[in-house]
Amino acid sequence: MYLNSLAHSHSTSVDSRYSPLRPISSTGYEPRVSSLRSSEVLLEKSYATKHSTRTGDKLLEVPKLDASGKDWPAWKARLELSLTARGLSGYLYGTKPMPTDPAEGQSVAWIPTTSLEVTAVRDYEESLEKWVEQDAIVKQQIAVTIPDSLFMLIKSKPTAHDYFNALKDKFKNCSLVVSVEKRRQLGELKLKEGGDVRTHFEKMTALCEELASL
Repeated sequence: MYLNSLAHSHSTSVDSRYSPLRPISSTGYEPRVSSLRSSEVLLEKSYATKHSTRTGDKLLEVPKLDASGKDWPAWKARLELSLTARGLSGYLYGTKPMPTDPAEGQSVAWIPTTSLEVTAVRDYEESLEKWVEQDAIVKQQIAVTIPDSLFMLIKSKPTAHDYFNALKDKFKNCSLVVSVEKRRQLGELKLKEGGDVRTHFEKMTALCEELASL
């Protein structure tokens, strides 16, 4: 009797936090699985996120530009598409300008004194940090998809927009040559007697799209 009482006293004194079972009624117990299940869910979400990110990165990859610029129109179109998909095209085109410093137009000795000025300076510093980071991402996207010989020509440029403009200036003649050639091909494209209309139309459409991208 004393042993049974002692055993009962010992079992009820054990902290339930260290027990794999928790009471669900006065007569039964169920396994403590909630925290285990939560961990499994978090692990599944983490794997799914990493997997989708890797897949997304793969889809957004841009093939390397040839040093001669012969594939410039196609490279340019793919770069623009990749950056647009990530909401970064404004840094490429220059439509996302660097934030304006509240001190601009003020005297050299100006310091923020009012609460509005202090808030403006703080917001500027935060937005500038984000802008520099996003612009660097676009510069990096360009840098890793061009050969070293081209990168050395543009690496001193301050912004991604300047990177892009420098490349456009270098290869604008390539675009002109390609445009003339595509127009020649389009003008000479004729449907042969007994030829496949669908194939002919697809070739014509492809040439028109290539011209539009130049």
